[in-house]
Amino acid sequence: MRVRSRGSSATAGNDVAADDHAGDELKTKAGRSLLRRCCRRMFLLLALGGIATIFQFLRQYHAPDDGAQQQQQQQQQQRQQQQKVNEGEDATKAVLKSVDEVLSDSLRLCMMRPQDDAAVPSSDQSEVLLQRLKCVFDQIYPPREQEHWMQPQGPGDGTASRIYGEIPPKSVNFLAQELKLDVPGSVFYDLGSGFGRMVLQIYLTTQASRAVGVEIVEDRYAIAHEALDTLQRGGLTSVLHEAPNGVRNASMLKMNFTELDLKDATAIYMASLFFPKDIMWYLAHKLAALRDGTRILTLVQFPFDMYGTRRLPADSPLQALRQRRRFDEVGMTWGDQNSVFLYEVDRAEAFKPPFNAEAASNDELLAEAFQSVAKVEERFRPEPVHLTDTMLEAVKSLGLQVADEVCELGGAGAGLALRLALDSEVSRVIGILPPGNESRFASAVHRSLTDLDPSRIPWHRRVTFKPWHGELHDFISATSGPETFQE
Repeated sequence: MRVRSRGSSATAGNDVAADDHAGDELKTKAGRSLLRRCCRRMFLLLALGGIATIFQFLRQYHAPDDGAQQQQQQQQQQRQQQQKVNEGEDATKAVLKSVDEVLSDSLRLCMMRPQDDAAVPSSDQSEVLLQRLKCVFDQIYPPREQEHWMQPQGPGDGTASRIYGEIPPKSVNFLAQELKLDVPGSVFYDLGSGFGRMVLQIYLTTQASRAVGVEIVEDRYAIAHEALDTLQRGGLTSVLHEAPNGVRNASMLKMNFTELDLKDATAIYMASLFFPKDIMWYLAHKLAALRDGTRILTLVQFPFDMYGTRRLPADSPLQALRQRRRFDEVGMTWGDQNSVFLYEVDRAEAFKPPFNAEAASNDELLAEAFQSVAKVEERFRPEPVHLTDTMLEAVKSLGLQVADEVCELGGAGAGLALRLALDSEVSRVIGILPPGNESRFASAVHRSLTDLDPSRIPWHRRVTFKPWHGELHDFISATSGPETFQE
């Protein structure tokens, strides 16, 4: 039998406990070492993942894939192509600039025809302008305009659109004077302008600040627009010896002229030979609303003036269109025997109270007669009133009597003769006037006065006007006193 002492058991127990504690410490150290190794490996993995991500990012933006590289190549090619286009455009602009410079020089040469235009008599200045104008037109109008003239002209398809003619430059010059286009600030419209030759002539040869052509037929408008564009590129604005001042322009419009705003017009030309009657009525209403003083030239009268006496109510707005003159034998490309009618917008005349001849004085009656003739005869200029008054007092100082016959020799108009017929008791008055239109104007004033008040000049008081022939001194020396009063 073995007996273990109590002391020995205690020692043994302590040793076992110490061994267990040492084992736990070893396990703890081993666990901590393992944890450190795991942490280092995880950190290494995370670092590698971050580096891979950064590398992928750098690769995406600094090393494009095939699609991005192809896109960049296309963009580069586009930039190169655009550069070539720009270079081509620059070259084209340079060529066009060179062409425009040549055109400008050519148009300036037209201004040198004739070489010394300052020495040309004023009566021949219009011929100088026509020569320059022809030179300009020869250069600005495209060849296909001449090809158009080579084509048969006429109704063809049964419409007026195929019928075409123009007004020659000489006729344009004449009618431009009647339209008063030498007044600065004038605005001209050509309704049915065709190839635009009249528009460009007005622009180049008058003081008009604006000239507008309106055409609805495509090929005619295209030719007119091309001619204007060529003229503008050449930089020519006038063929006058002294170019007009201020801003001036010409334009061609492709549109229906019934839709056009004409409020700024001062002068209008209508190639109305084939305008339907309903269009003429429409234009009459449109034009009658324009400002007073606007002048209109038309190849056909307005419908209310076609059959003699005007057929309109007295208060009709169309009364504002006053027919001033009729020009016959105006040359056109289709013939020389053509009529052109001049109208003017004049509300003051159209709607003024009727003249009361019975209540008017002799001076008022004569002034009304002069005014009536002046509206019809553009070139008629009556004598100044103060001059007529002075001469009348001088003649009356001679002591005129009932049986006297008075002859005014070399007068400038009808003023003195008609004043004598109205204010004296002489039995006869005769005016011997310069050759030309003076005697015709004077006779027209006499007729107008008689129409206003037939009883103002007594029936037995004879008034006659006639021109002298040849030189005045030859007429005086060859004519005795009694012969002067022979019919």
